[in-house]
Amino acid sequence: MPAPTLIEAHVAVTQAGQDEFVNTNPPWTPPPGTRAIFGGFLLGQSVSAANHTVDASFSVYSLQSFFLRSGSHKEKIVYQVDRLTDGRNFATRQVRASQGGKCIYMAVVGYQKADEVLQGKSLSYGLPMPDMGLVSPADAALLRENHPKMIRYLAGNQELAESLDPDPFEWLIVQWEGEKERKPIDFRFRGFVRAPALSRDDKFTHSAALAFLTDEWFLLVPQLATPGFVDVQKGTFPFNVTMNHSVHFHNSAHKISDWMVCERTTSWADKGRVVVENRFWDAETGRLVVSCSQEGVVLSITMGSKL
Repeated sequence: MPAPTLIEAHVAVTQAGQDEFVNTNPPWTPPPGTRAIFGGFLLGQSVSAANHTVDASFSVYSLQSFFLRSGSHKEKIVYQVDRLTDGRNFATRQVRASQGGKCIYMAVVGYQKADEVLQGKSLSYGLPMPDMGLVSPADAALLRENHPKMIRYLAGNQELAESLDPDPFEWLIVQWEGEKERKPIDFRFRGFVRAPALSRDDKFTHSAALAFLTDEWFLLVPQLATPGFVDVQKGTFPFNVTMNHSVHFHNSAHKISDWMVCERTTSWADKGRVVVENRFWDAETGRLVVSCSQEGVVLSITMGSKL
């Protein structure tokens, strides 16, 4: 069996008791100036933990999460799964992630029997994939530099950008720069993304990896949409904290190692809070794979500010 990919290591959990799991590997060390572990670890690992408690005939269709306290990369994360419902077609799990006896994150994960057809008429439609013009993953040589360029812009300096952990996904970013003359609600982040082929090619691993992916660079969309809001060179820095995160899985058969089109937007901001949206489509079929929304605190602060 080939060695696990980075994303598989990031979402892996180990059973520690009855419906209790811990992270198999430590999360990223937070970069300088940040307090908490990256939320994608909690999202992906909570789905992995819940996946261990359902039959293989079920697939994830929903993840509703709340981030309650900052987590530490130095302590094990304990995931306790509560089996809320087990029906013929649907099942529900609640996952509480704790450190030091305190709950830092809570999620409700919904499952549906993948091949079960519900009685009665049903609807079928989906938002179409955005027009990417003539650009495709075949243009990787032209697009690959956009990702590190965006990271350097967000980090504010080359040294900090280079100190970040390796990204477990391959990003080919087409559009990421905002314009001062445009409203933030008109901003569109667009690109292609995929993971390397997984060593465990099963739907549960793919769903946990997708959950992790939905949080990558997500709360930075408002910063991209409002050039000048943060300017590290002038002494202002971003302060971003996720409050809640919702993911809807539309296609349980999709493999995260297949190219997807990603589009991100922000629809609202006030009183320090923002809302951002995120969608992924199968780049080949145009079928909607995942849609996601997140609410968080986004501030521009000066060094030494107390929050």
